[in-house]
Amino acid sequence: SFNNIVSFPSRIKDLSLLKEFDCSCNKITSLPPEIGQLKRLTKLRCNGNLLVTLPEEVSECKLLVEIIASENKLKELPSSIGGLPTLKRLLLQNNDLASLPPELGNVLTMEELNVAGNNGLDTMVPREMAGETRLVLWTCTLHRDYRDRIKQLKRSNIQLEAQTEALAQNVMKLKDEILHLQEEKQQILDSMPKTYMAMKQKAASSHLCSIC
Repeated sequence: SFNNIVSFPSRIKDLSLLKEFDCSCNKITSLPPEIGQLKRLTKLRCNGNLLVTLPEEVSECKLLVEIIASENKLKELPSSIGGLPTLKRLLLQNNDLASLPPELGNVLTMEELNVAGNNGLDTMVPREMAGETRLVLWTCTLHRDYRDRIKQLKRSNIQLEAQTEALAQNVMKLKDEILHLQEEKQQILDSMPKTYMAMKQKAASSHLCSIC
C-alpha cells in the first residue's frame, strides 16, 4: 500500500503460495491476468487505485473469500466473478459502475456486498438499498433470470421462424404438385381422339334417353 505503484509484472504468477494480496492506495490502472494463477489467494485488496475493471481471470482464484475494490474507477465487473464459490465479501463503493453482472446472483456464499456511491447504478439498485447485500443480490438474480428468459424467447423465436419457413416451402411445393397434376390432366384430355369424345357424348345422350 501507498507505494505509487502503477502496474504489476506478469511474473506475479510465481507467487503461487500467496494468500493475501494487498495493493491498495496506489496508482494501478489494471491487474495482470496472471493473477488467476494465484490458486491459494483468499483476499484481494485493491481499493484506492485507478482500476476500470477486474480481470476475467480473477474467477480462477477459487479460494477467494474477500475482494475490496472500492474507491477506484470501475466501470464494469467481469461476469466470471459469479463463479467464485467461496466469495463472502465484495466491497465496490465509490466507483463508476453502471451495472452489475447478473451472475453475482449465483454467489450463494455472499455475506457482504456494498455498491454504495456508484451513481450509475441508481436505475438497477436504488441508492438507499446499495448497501443491502441481500437486496442487491436479489436484484442481480432478477436480472439474471430476465436475461435467461430473453435468451430462451430468442431461441424459441428462431425455431418458430424456421418452422414457418419450412411450412411456407411445403405449401409452395404442394401448389406446384397440384399445378403439375392439372397440367397432366389437361394433356391427357387434349390427347384423346375427337371420335372417342364424340362416342362418349353419344353414349351419355343415349343413357339419358333411356332414363326418360
